[in-house]
Amino acid sequence: MNTTNKNRALFKNHEHQDLFNKKGYVVVDFLSSNEVSSLRAAYDNLEGDLGEAAFASTIMSKNVVFRNEVSNVIEAFFKNAMQNIFIDVTFFWGNFNVKYPNSNIGTVPLHQDPSFLDEQIYQPFGLWVPLIGTNEVNGGLQVIPGSQYFLHFPRCGGEPFPFITIQQELLEQFGELLYMKAGQAYIGNPAVFHASPTNKSTEPRIVAAGLAGPKESNLRYHYHNTCNQTAEVFNVDQKYYLSAPLFSKPNPEEYELIQSINLEKEIASKEKLFNYLSQFKKESHVTSF
Repeated sequence: MNTTNKNRALFKNHEHQDLFNKKGYVVVDFLSSNEVSSLRAAYDNLEGDLGEAAFASTIMSKNVVFRNEVSNVIEAFFKNAMQNIFIDVTFFWGNFNVKYPNSNIGTVPLHQDPSFLDEQIYQPFGLWVPLIGTNEVNGGLQVIPGSQYFLHFPRCGGEPFPFITIQQELLEQFGELLYMKAGQAYIGNPAVFHASPTNKSTEPRIVAAGLAGPKESNLRYHYHNTCNQTAEVFNVDQKYYLSAPLFSKPNPEEYELIQSINLEKEIASKEKLFNYLSQFKKESHVTSF
């Protein structure tokens, strides 16, 4: 096996790998009901400044100790399941995403997650594990299958999503809302277009999330320099992601600036995007293995 090949297998199950390669994600059984209950108890016992916003994430906290505690707790609960599912991967860090009951605000708009590896060489993935069943009422995850292959330039933290003005049309024509059980895992390419509606239920929608990749990969951060429209690429480590303010520029005295990549690229037309995504339109419900 070529361990520096982006296309090397991440999953032990070939069907999981095939679905991930094609659609950009797969949904699998991940944590047992007892593990879900224990992880929820661990979440309740954590002390931090998450706040009561309609949507909140522990990665937004300014409390570095809290962010590290959260990541360690999630990694401990994910460890066994990841060993059973994946081939030689590393868990980089974890966070809780909470969507409190609020029928008016709390929508997470269509977006992609930032690049955190050299994606020309390595395949990253995210884990999204709800601690409560998710659906259209409480803010379930909405994804657009196949969208991970459409845009090819680096994704910077905080950079605007290029198709935000047509997000409603994209979700209506190509979106798939994932009906997930507590403890199942959405394992997705960070480049997949995804969103979530408001939580109209009566209880918080709590999700344990994490980012991971091949064990041979190294973390990077792509900073959006708005002055010259470049992605400034830094070699970083787990400490940066768990201590620096969200979307902040790494300290060049601590982290090496590798290169600057021009982001002024022509965005494809709506017609081209829709024609491309039509080949991935949902034919049946998400399969869980």
